[in-house]
Amino acid sequence: MPAAIRLLRALSKICRHGAFLSPLLWCAAARAEPAEAPPAASDEAAPAAIRTERREVPDYDGLGDAPTTAGDVLLWVPRILVLPLYLTTEYLIRRPLGAAITAIEHNRVVQGALYFITFGGNKNIGLVPTFFGDFGALPSVGGYFFWDNALVSRNHVRVHAGTWGPKFISVSVTDRYDVGPDSTAALRGSWSRRADQLFYGLGPDSKSANVSRYSATSLDVGPAYDLRSSHHFTLATAVGVRRTSFDDTEQCCGDPSVRDRVGAGQLALPPRLADGYTLGYQSASIAFDTRNSRPAHQSGLRVVVDGQPAFDVSRRPGNAWVRYGATVGGFWDVTGKARVLSLTFAGLFADPLTGAGSDIPFTEQVSLGGSTFMRGFLPGRLVDRSAAVATLAYQWPAWVFLDGTMHVSTGNVFGPALRGFEPGKLRLSTGVGVRTNSSPDHQFELLVGFGTDTFADGAKLTSFRLALGATRGF
Repeated sequence: MPAAIRLLRALSKICRHGAFLSPLLWCAAARAEPAEAPPAASDEAAPAAIRTERREVPDYDGLGDAPTTAGDVLLWVPRILVLPLYLTTEYLIRRPLGAAITAIEHNRVVQGALYFITFGGNKNIGLVPTFFGDFGALPSVGGYFFWDNALVSRNHVRVHAGTWGPKFISVSVTDRYDVGPDSTAALRGSWSRRADQLFYGLGPDSKSANVSRYSATSLDVGPAYDLRSSHHFTLATAVGVRRTSFDDTEQCCGDPSVRDRVGAGQLALPPRLADGYTLGYQSASIAFDTRNSRPAHQSGLRVVVDGQPAFDVSRRPGNAWVRYGATVGGFWDVTGKARVLSLTFAGLFADPLTGAGSDIPFTEQVSLGGSTFMRGFLPGRLVDRSAAVATLAYQWPAWVFLDGTMHVSTGNVFGPALRGFEPGKLRLSTGVGVRTNSSPDHQFELLVGFGTDTFADGAKLTSFRLALGATRGF
């Protein structure tokens, strides 16, 4: 036995000087060798300095502390500038959301809800109650219905309905079929009536003080086809007929109607508000996106080019116009874990094909605000024949199904082909929020946003937006 112990001791010495030997030898030697008795406790108490004071970190390189540089001082400038945004995201969004998510997971709320809202043998049928409120507009309550593999295999039905009484009714239906692994064909239709539509006037200098309301009833039906021709290219096409009628005398939400503003000389009557229109249209959107699907690295480039020619069939002879635009964005996954910083530029245009530009309905011209560009403004806040927008955004994973979002944009609408563009006419839009990342057909979002006047008018804060609830993509 002593000979075996001496052998293990010798091997452990070799292990200390040669990393090529297994650490198991060291463990075996330690187990075989009798453990040394711990030192006897002293009767005297240890000095207080030993018990309470921490040893200073030695200056191993002998260079002392690093000096404060100009960069260290300048870093405080962006820290101070983003402090209000940080406090908002940290204490009004992240921490309350984290506490709510923890409680939901602990009590298995999601599992219980899915048990009651899904049906069918494969849980392929479901009905989800929905709510959406946008501060400054009427809210809506309703439901979202989905049915996968409905009539045949690879057939998907989506229905969304919402209402807030007779002043707000909206219904959308999509019947989609997976033609192949990379393509889908669909038949879609929507009908809506809203009396809370906003109009502030046309052009970059429209004033918040001129807020007015009108009622719009719209029916839109037609087929659509989407194709992902490769990993990076996507084509989305649609053909349809859209009928839109207006009531410019209906008041809503405590604001005057468009007719009231026009009668007072504060606004000019927007094109086609008096008679409405019926049009046939075709649309196509081509996207080139080098980013990979999550959880892969999200850095890359995205370019989108789209166009929609439309033909007015409600007049004889009718006029025609085309809406088109391009968006270019660069994305940098800062940590490689879906924390993405992006910079996007967009140019949008609406030009006549036949007839005059004044014949293009104002609801078919370029519009900023809402769910696309300049999201700190309400939908329809900025309207004209063209627009230019630059957006700096940051997105990060907040939960397994939720992403945090933050943006600051500058841009505005202008006349034909950006006529009248100048830096002083630009506005600012900023916002922060969270949204789901699981389904493009049904999305939940919380957004707090702000918008300003033009730089020439002092960039005063004139718009506040608080949106909460379920939207839809279809």
